[in-house]
Amino acid sequence: MPHKKPFITSLPNSLCARISAPVFNISVFVLGLTVVVSAYFLKRIVSSRIFLISLILCGIGAMGVGVFPENFGALHSIVSFITFFFGAISAIASYEVQKPPLYYFAVILGLTSLVALVLFAMDVDLGLGLGWHGTHGSLPAAFLDHGIWRISNERIKTSYV
Repeated sequence: MPHKKPFITSLPNSLCARISAPVFNISVFVLGLTVVVSAYFLKRIVSSRIFLISLILCGIGAMGVGVFPENFGALHSIVSFITFFFGAISAIASYEVQKPPLYYFAVILGLTSLVALVLFAMDVDLGLGLGWHGTHGSLPAAFLDHGIWRISNERIKTSYV
């Protein structure tokens, strides 16, 4: 039987992991829901439709990751792709609603996430070997870029208040 490579959402097969898996899945679902709700409220102050639509699709994808964990196979892969792809697109599209130098940073992070996603899909880890939770090095790069961009993106939400 070939060795299956775990993903970022993989949890080790232990009693602790089996207990914590529902917490992880619920938190990812709630994350996606808050992204969708945030996009709804942002539409009142942000005119970029590409940004808002990609943000909504990213949130829907994250909700899908919470509903369809890794044991759902291809369905999990689809919603994970939607999350990472549209998260990267929303980072790139956010340049329209941010001021320099932050919008340069957002575009670079979005492009880096897209490159990492392509490398992951091609099973290329650039010699990084195994990363967080046994994942390939390229997917955590996309995940990290999303996190950095989301944190820096709080400036958009708070600067309009």
